[in-house]
Amino acid sequence: MATLVAIQNPADLDAAITQAKIVEAGRYYATEHDFSKPKVEDDIEKLSKQFEQMALNQVNIMAALTTNPAERKVTILKANQGKN
Repeated sequence: MATLVAIQNPADLDAAITQAKIVEAGRYYATEHDFSKPKVEDDIEKLSKQFEQMALNQVNIMAALTTNPAERKVTILKANQGKN
């Protein structure tokens, strides 16, 4: 950044500071920023899918631990209906 400011040959310290701010702002706006979809929404979608998968896993675990085969079938059927 110092080189870019020095090229402009500022007359004094105030002019150098002003030029440095312009160079810094130019670097910020020259980089690509994706403002189309906030990252928070992506994170929320990922968390929702993880919670859904955790709930399905819990149902499967509970079905596996059930000793009565008739109860196991009902639990699995209920879990499968929740997927749709």
